[in-house]
Amino acid sequence: MLWFFVFSLVVIGGAIGRRWPIPEAVVWCALGFIFGFAPGAAGLTLSSKAALLLLLPPLVYAAAVRLPWPEFRDNAGPIVLLAFGLVVLNALAATYVSHRLIGLPWALAFALGAVLSPTDPAAAVAVAARAGIPGRLAAILEGEGLVDDAVALTLVHLAVEAAVTRHFSLESEGLQTLAIVVGEPLYGWLVGRAVMFLRRHILDPRLEIAVTLLTPFAAYLPCQYLGGSGVLATVTAGMYIGERRADVAPAGNRLHAASVWEIVVFLLYGALFVMAGIELCQVVQGTPATRELLVWGLGIAGMLIALRGAWCGLMWGFFHKRTALREEGNRHMPGRHMTVIAGAGMRGPISLAAALSIPLSAEISGAEFQTVLFITAVVIAVTLVAQGIALPHLVRVLHVARDAASEHRDDEQQIAFAEGEAARAAMEHLALLETRGQVTCEAAAKLRAYYKDRLSEIESGADRQPVLLSLIEAERARVERLRAEELINDRVAAELERMLDLRESGLRGSQIAA
Repeated sequence: MLWFFVFSLVVIGGAIGRRWPIPEAVVWCALGFIFGFAPGAAGLTLSSKAALLLLLPPLVYAAAVRLPWPEFRDNAGPIVLLAFGLVVLNALAATYVSHRLIGLPWALAFALGAVLSPTDPAAAVAVAARAGIPGRLAAILEGEGLVDDAVALTLVHLAVEAAVTRHFSLESEGLQTLAIVVGEPLYGWLVGRAVMFLRRHILDPRLEIAVTLLTPFAAYLPCQYLGGSGVLATVTAGMYIGERRADVAPAGNRLHAASVWEIVVFLLYGALFVMAGIELCQVVQGTPATRELLVWGLGIAGMLIALRGAWCGLMWGFFHKRTALREEGNRHMPGRHMTVIAGAGMRGPISLAAALSIPLSAEISGAEFQTVLFITAVVIAVTLVAQGIALPHLVRVLHVARDAASEHRDDEQQIAFAEGEAARAAMEHLALLETRGQVTCEAAAKLRAYYKDRLSEIESGADRQPVLLSLIEAERARVERLRAEELINDRVAAELERMLDLRESGLRGSQIAA
């Protein structure tokens, strides 16, 4: 029954986020925090296993499918510096402060630093995209999020092992880290190849969608079981499949999968933030709210925000000087773009789940564990609310939306060019079919006239999309009228409506799914 309320809050939060200028992630977390005070809500907890084993894999996989290898490769410089360099810097800085000021043991302090080191760029991208950011900024933020979780979770694992066993071997841990960095991508590549082989032989859309839903777990869970993070394997599998999915899946299957994955990601992502809000409420209620502890949490949050700003400033200076970070048109990345990246340092549920995964033992007391949870909760709340609300205003003040509009115009020109080339290819193939006698002269003439009209429309830049959409609406209304008058049955009406939906989704440029 309680889970019904969780998913209801996801829907309510989504509606509020779209109606008001408030990020959905902030709304979901706030609703969860309020719901945490309700009677019986204490029975709902954000299990670290549920978050890291059930929710994280599909979310990471879906993001990886949307970010193919070429975009990741072209932005490898800033992604690596953010996902590796900044994560390690955050972890070390938070470790030092937690040990020197709060008094946590070194190993537990390092675990807290690792917990707080990764950001939640998925929320940042969703927030910034509503205000309008160029695709390259979104690619950098998504790429950072795909890698920094793996780095941070690996650091958490090493820190917890050191805290519990009081033993740390640089040689063994270094070999384990190397195995993760090298082995997981290789395993993810093998999973991607195996899944693509399966999907080439599946025609039933239900079976294919089931395979896509199981794919992230096939990449993630074995690595987790063997002591790895699983994230790098899932990212690799997602990128590999994202580059090639159009070669193996029929268009209808991809359209069905698109709808399923859009709903799955929305519900899982929303549930993760709602559960994080509930868990934050329980952490606050279960921890003695001392002023000193709150000040420490606020101070660490401010330090992490300042470190990200300083690191991004150094990154921009480094790349700007060496002309290595460029945009289309061979222009340097403007400083305003790096400023947006610096402001997208929100923490999210993964940090809380990682904190909850720290086991209680003789070496880690309950009070120390509650301190780690409380500080994590404060950092999440501060960065999520402060940066989540400020980021859209930052995008508007810096006029970054103008760059997104320019990028959109360039995309439209490339679309027109590609559509023209596709129409010419169709006409060439039609001529070949006619030569072979596979198409009658009358049919070939009609098809040639159709493609000539299409090519003429593309080259003239005419845009008939609004008119075509209105015509489809007229067709849909007539089909509904025929069904209401019982001139056609419900099965025929459903099939006609599906065909109209496919035509409309094609005109609107719907996204193709995992």
